[in-house]
Amino acid sequence: MNITTVEKLAIIWKSLKPKSYNIITRIIVSAGLGLMAIPSLIQVVCLYFFGKDFYLTIFGQSNILVGLIVVLIGLIYNIISQLIDAPKKPENSIKNSQISNSKIIQVQGDFYEGASSQDLQEIKEILKDNSPLKDEWFKQIQLYKNLLNEYKPKTALKLVEALETRLNDSNLSSNSILRSEIAYLKGLCLEMIKNRVTDAYKCFIIAYELNSIKDVVKERACISYYMTEEYDKAQVLVNDILSTNSLNEFANAINVLLKPDSIAEGMNSVSKIVSGNRDFNRIIHLNVRNKEQFNNLVTSHPQLIQDGVVLTLLESTHQNYKNNLYIAEVAITRFLREFKILFNTIDYDNNRLLISTHNLLDSFMKLLQNSEITEYYVQIDFFRVFTGYLISKDDAAVFELQRLYNQNNNNDELLSLILSNVLQQSDKIDEAIQILNGMSQETPNSISLLLYCHYRADDIESYATTANRRIKLLEKIDSLATEEILRMVGVLAVHDKAKDIDLDKLSNISVEVPQYFEFIKIYRDLYVSGPKEEYTEWLLANKDVILKSEISISHYLQDAFFLNKNFDECITIVELKEDQFLSAFEISNYIWALHYAKANNHKLLKWLKHWRNNLPYNSAFTKLEIQKRTLISDWGECLDICKYAISHDQDELFMLYLAISCFHLNSTDEIENYVETLAKFNYQNAVTALQVANILLQFKFHKEGMELCYYWAKEKDNKQARTMFFMSFLKLPWDDFFVTFDEVEEGCYVFYKINGKDEGFVKIIEPNDEFSKQLLGHKTNDVIEIKRPLGNIVDSYKIGIICNKYLALKMEIIEETKNPQSGLGMQSFNIEEDGSPLDIIHQIAGLPNENPYNVYEEYYSQKILFSQLAFSTSELRENLIHAYYKLVYEKNGLLKMDPKAFPLLDFFQEYDFILDFTSLLHFYILEKEGKYTFKNKFKIPSFIMVLINSYRNKPLGMVHHEDYVLDKEYYDHLIAWINEKCEIINPASLLDIMDDATTGNTIENELGRYLINQAAMVQEFPNSVLITDDLFFYTMYPLSQKKLISTDVFLVYEMVKDTAIEFNVIDPSDNE
Repeated sequence: MNITTVEKLAIIWKSLKPKSYNIITRIIVSAGLGLMAIPSLIQVVCLYFFGKDFYLTIFGQSNILVGLIVVLIGLIYNIISQLIDAPKKPENSIKNSQISNSKIIQVQGDFYEGASSQDLQEIKEILKDNSPLKDEWFKQIQLYKNLLNEYKPKTALKLVEALETRLNDSNLSSNSILRSEIAYLKGLCLEMIKNRVTDAYKCFIIAYELNSIKDVVKERACISYYMTEEYDKAQVLVNDILSTNSLNEFANAINVLLKPDSIAEGMNSVSKIVSGNRDFNRIIHLNVRNKEQFNNLVTSHPQLIQDGVVLTLLESTHQNYKNNLYIAEVAITRFLREFKILFNTIDYDNNRLLISTHNLLDSFMKLLQNSEITEYYVQIDFFRVFTGYLISKDDAAVFELQRLYNQNNNNDELLSLILSNVLQQSDKIDEAIQILNGMSQETPNSISLLLYCHYRADDIESYATTANRRIKLLEKIDSLATEEILRMVGVLAVHDKAKDIDLDKLSNISVEVPQYFEFIKIYRDLYVSGPKEEYTEWLLANKDVILKSEISISHYLQDAFFLNKNFDECITIVELKEDQFLSAFEISNYIWALHYAKANNHKLLKWLKHWRNNLPYNSAFTKLEIQKRTLISDWGECLDICKYAISHDQDELFMLYLAISCFHLNSTDEIENYVETLAKFNYQNAVTALQVANILLQFKFHKEGMELCYYWAKEKDNKQARTMFFMSFLKLPWDDFFVTFDEVEEGCYVFYKINGKDEGFVKIIEPNDEFSKQLLGHKTNDVIEIKRPLGNIVDSYKIGIICNKYLALKMEIIEETKNPQSGLGMQSFNIEEDGSPLDIIHQIAGLPNENPYNVYEEYYSQKILFSQLAFSTSELRENLIHAYYKLVYEKNGLLKMDPKAFPLLDFFQEYDFILDFTSLLHFYILEKEGKYTFKNKFKIPSFIMVLINSYRNKPLGMVHHEDYVLDKEYYDHLIAWINEKCEIINPASLLDIMDDATTGNTIENELGRYLINQAAMVQEFPNSVLITDDLFFYTMYPLSQKKLISTDVFLVYEMVKDTAIEFNVIDPSDNE
């Protein structure tokens, strides 16, 4: 049979004498070698003990070893000689990461922890005359070990106590070795039992005093002396242990701790073998932490804390118990190092570390399953559940956290903060407040979280009380404390409670920067008493000091300037941050400051849009942005704003401007998506509702628009609604809406007269009404007799028109117009039921005067200018396009500036060319007639498109002349040309001009808005040039500014420019 090398090694290992066995073990351990070195060492030792022949019989010929034999034998001989020369020295060894926690010697098939062979021999000798007790001793020791490995120290302790009683009964209680062993075994149990660690220290000290030979007893006693503050005795033991084993991790750890003022130096002075030992790090770190020597905590922090080190648990034995516990605590420490308790969110950025921490803690708690010590590690279990909660956000974990917290007796501040924060973010705010109020000691952190909970609960009274509790805890007013107080003032100010915060308590507290305290008072007073000139002086004088402090404080400086109405300073502070992060609070103040300062509408629009796209919905900002966008006719953006607003807030202003935006964009597709929403909205303002109804009718959503209009017009007191309802007749298909019936039926309206009198009445036919039932089925002109409800009088009823509700209301309104005092807008007109709608339009809008004022002579004499012409006669009906065509085709054309008056433009300069109506229409006609093709992309203000669309949609905007036709087809072609040749601009500069020129006023007429839009376009672009034949603009800009050019000069400029560029092209082949 072939014998493997492993089997050969086993045979040799078993055949070695105990002394030889100990020698080999000492060689392996002393050399710091691992188990992998054992096979090679056995081969060499075989040569030493059994000779070459035996070696060759077992291992065969080996050329490789020949050269090494002499050297290895010499090395081993020296080690063995040292060991033989000192046979009575106690064992000492270097425990590496593989065998550092066990000194295991095989005895009769059992493993006995911590005993030397001499100890065991002595125990055998003591018990040799007590064979039953001897058997029981080793049997119980094995059972004891099994119990400890199962983490059942309480049961193991009872076992040891029973063994102690058995020894006493056997008259062996006086034996110091046995008593030492009993005390030592007790200590191992007690150190695993909660609140019995001090008793464990006493046991280890007793074990040492009874038997001072054993290494493990010395080590435990050394630690115990230190923990019980018997430092002199601890130092003696340290010196004793290190004298025989300078690399002993336990003695080195205590030696470092005994010099608390030089822990860093002590850790640097030990061997790298020791400093890398887990027991050494564990003892140092935990004792430094427990004694709150925070200055040494960073120094003593082991390399294990680093993220790159993978933490793994050791085998589940009682020898590894403390190190596994330490690994679990290190994992929690590493997790907490990156964890921040944020009140508004619970997240953990390092997902990899989060998962690994949870898995390790989960494995640790599984090691303790069915043990007697699980309840001692509620904190570790708490973090196991908490890390799991961060991963899954499972609500069930919240209840488990509460259970574990209650089991922990609520004494841990960190656990209280974590749980209460989880609860408040799970909307269990009352439970969070209960935990925070139930903490045994108030801390700044707990009060800060309590403040946030009261803030979320909108309990401002409790917030104010808690704010004053927080102030009481302050020891110094530094930048962080200042920021916290300012924040509390700000929260209270929102509820007009800033005066409730007690700043008098701050007067006796030291201040890091003198200006902090004064700034806090001014900030509070700004909310309580309002702006003051003296505050402006102080804020300006100390602005630089505040700005140099923490960013969070400068954040409140911006607010202080805003509250004191120093808007320019508020804007400056925000803009100093450049690309730094701005909080929502800062952006809010910045937006309002830009608005009130009327400083820069470009920036205002930019930040309003930023807020809309990136921050929570704000109704005031949304309305402000709509206001600004409508002023510059930016209807596309306005529509987007309204759609965004309606998704958050059902405000009728947004409904109105959504409809108006669709109208100006002429977008049936867009408004179609909102027809039902617009029609069924519960409007509170009749004007708004009627404007929406009118736009719905414009888009031919007759049913929805008419129903909305009818809802308001049926009230007799709403004169505006009734007028509009009447005007709606002009936009509706009569047959669809104004319906008559042949006979009375349910739901219709019946006009009737009683007893032949002229006065008429109307009645809606309702199903459960007795009078209605008697009218059902009758036709127009039928006469029926109906008895009155009271008495015996019978009346004769003659049925008139039978119709629907719309026609009934129309007839009612027509009847009202006969009364000059009705308040309706149509009482001046003689409206007949069969009158023409077009006749009505002409009466309301006004027909051209048969003898119009000769405005054209005024124009050619330059008493009025082109843009004024359309608004000077009803003939042109405020239509600038009609005015242009009238002058060009029916009169003597447009007045233009002398081309020689214009300064030359730079042919190599890029310009932004802007069109007004005169240049727009001139260039359109040129291209339409094929006389010129423009390469430029011109710019026009969006308000021109608003005017063109309004002309297109007005019936009176249609003009038919033998030389030109202005109808819908014309306007469609013009709009198409504009979309191809022009860039439509919404000039934000318009807002700046209006802010400067019309403070307290608004420009509402179309002429004013048109002219100011053109002026804004010139201001919008640095290299702008307005192409115009409207002499009005030459009164605004001197020709020397090169801001204006006539249409004729522009055409010449284009042709000359092309030629100039052509002749200035450099030929690459030209060397001169």
